[in-house]
Amino acid sequence: MPAGKSPLWPVAIVPGRCAVCVWSPGLDARGNSVAGVAALDRFTTLTGWSVF
Repeated sequence: MPAGKSPLWPVAIVPGRCAVCVWSPGLDARGNSVAGVAALDRFTTLTGWSVF
């Protein structure tokens, strides 16, 4: 699952399956949404899909 960070929110794309974007107000030192990244991590754990 290729993943990236748009200027506004983390985005995960699974070609032919889905695209997921997440957002929440709390940002880490790199400017990433803390809850959004955690949600994508949980999503990949539950589905077994990889971000690489």
